[in-house]
Amino acid sequence: MARGPAASWSCSRPPSNCGVPDAMTASWPTTKTAATTSLDASSALVPADNFSRSMTGGAYRVTRINGTREVLARIALATNDCTATVFQSEPWLAAIGRGLGRDGRGELVALDIADASNGERVALLPLTIARERRRTVARFADLEVSDYRGPLLGPAAPRDKAGERALWAAVKRGLPGVDLIRFEAMPAEIGGRPNPFARRHEATPARLKGLSVTIGTTVEAMLRDRGKKYRKEAERCFRLLEKQGATKFRHAETPDEIHRAYAVLEAQQSARQMAIGQAYVLDQPQYHEFYRDLLITERESGFAALFTLEAGSEIVAALMGVVRGGTFTLLRISNGGETWRHLSPGRLIVIEAMRHFVERGIRTFDMGAGDYPFKRGFGAEETPLFDLVAAGSLRGLPAIAVARAKAFVRNRPALMAAIGRVRGKG
Repeated sequence: MARGPAASWSCSRPPSNCGVPDAMTASWPTTKTAATTSLDASSALVPADNFSRSMTGGAYRVTRINGTREVLARIALATNDCTATVFQSEPWLAAIGRGLGRDGRGELVALDIADASNGERVALLPLTIARERRRTVARFADLEVSDYRGPLLGPAAPRDKAGERALWAAVKRGLPGVDLIRFEAMPAEIGGRPNPFARRHEATPARLKGLSVTIGTTVEAMLRDRGKKYRKEAERCFRLLEKQGATKFRHAETPDEIHRAYAVLEAQQSARQMAIGQAYVLDQPQYHEFYRDLLITERESGFAALFTLEAGSEIVAALMGVVRGGTFTLLRISNGGETWRHLSPGRLIVIEAMRHFVERGIRTFDMGAGDYPFKRGFGAEETPLFDLVAAGSLRGLPAIAVARAKAFVRNRPALMAAIGRVRGKG
């Protein structure tokens, strides 16, 4: 299945590239708990530690791990036998954990779920648990920066309804005291394995979909496939750009290069959002530090990458993303504004990034959540995303009703249009 994270031409995240996050009311309280039950000898794949608590019941055993260091250690052990989206990978979650620590917002929690009969891993769920509006809410670990969320799926992940029910029961056993479970923006498949949480009957289509492009042979062949008009327009823009001065596509690799390019990306995005009258949030400390830290920390591993497109001495576009396996995931993109708009520098830097990565064997370009015209221009294919919102106590029931009402309206375009017209009149 094609995967589809992120951008409008001057895209602002989070959480859906150009959206503004809800008010951040979470305090992320987490308390480390000593182990109360040791795992038996069959649990080699899911070891216990001093910061975990194991609970057995039904077909699956669940171990709850508290603390960022302990969660990341468990994820590192699970990497070889689990599939996950890039936003549940070890380097991304490590950056999330550092962000939580910088902001004083607690630590990561995880549920490690195994087959009770043989200890084979079923799933590993990296989570945060927060107090939000007088409710205790569990979510997949995020700082409003991840386009996709979901579990790490192990080799014993269920593929039938009985297994899915058993897994859900294990999750609820591992989250005592939680009033609301919000598993949002989940792909239906993760690494080719069906996502059991997206298949539950309570799951509803998410507000956004993912979009991605796979290059079969060369970027030039892909451009030809988009039609003569599209290809000729891209070629014309490249020619006009070259007339403005020597054109350079650069990979920012040193700390100084990263700081310079990242500052330009932020300034261009901020200017764009102000020009169209939208609030810009990515220059707020928690977001600024998250992306800057990710770029600096992962510059040598190759996980995070930042590029610029220059004409003469001016940066006309910037692009940031992460690499995992054969996929580059676009996180943020910007351009030089109205002066350069006629040259579509955002499109040009994407094309140059595609050439860069195809030469290195990376052929899938994850454009992220959000259906923007430029993504369709590249022939991006959709990846449906799903939300699962479930009550853990009576306090969670009102949120369930609200979530279902929103999903009902969202899936009826005529009703959404009517509501939009009424709001416009107001």
